[in-house]
Amino acid sequence: MKERKPAQNNAAVGGRLRDKLSKTRRRLAGRVNALLTGRTVIDPPFLEDLEEVLFTSDIGVETTEQLIGDLKEQLDRKSLERPEQVKTMLQEEMISLLRVSQERSLVGPQDTVSEGLEVVMFIGVNGVGKTTTVAKMAHHLQGQGHTDLHLCLA
Repeated sequence: MKERKPAQNNAAVGGRLRDKLSKTRRRLAGRVNALLTGRTVIDPPFLEDLEEVLFTSDIGVETTEQLIGDLKEQLDRKSLERPEQVKTMLQEEMISLLRVSQERSLVGPQDTVSEGLEVVMFIGVNGVGKTTTVAKMAHHLQGQGHTDLHLCLA
C-alpha cells in the first residue's frame, strides 16, 4: 500500500507556486527579449513570432489572441512605434488581465459566488496533481463558507 504524504501547509504550497510562476515569468520574458533583440520594426513576421512565443508559453489561445489583438490595435493607432515598446505593452496588458481575472475568481479577494453555475476546468497530464488541487480548492472554499459545492472529476 502506498504511504500517504503529510498535508503541506499553505505557506509551503504558496512558496512552490510562487517559485514555479517566477520560473515561467523569467522564461517568457527571456523569449520575448530574444524576439525583440535586433528588431527595428514591428512587422507581420514579428507578430507571428510573438504569437507563437505567447501560445507556447502556456498563456492560452484566448489570452494570446487578445494580447495580439490589443497589440494590433495600438499599432493601428500609432501608439506603438518601436519593438521595445511591445514588452511594456505586454506587461501592462497581462497585469490588467490578471486583475480582472482575480476580481471574477471564486477564490479571489471577494470570495463571492454569483448566482448560477460556476465551472472550473482543470486539464493536465496524469500525475501532475489535478485531483489534489481540486480537493485543496474545495477545502478552501468550504472554509470561506461556500456550502453548495459540486465536484466532478473525470
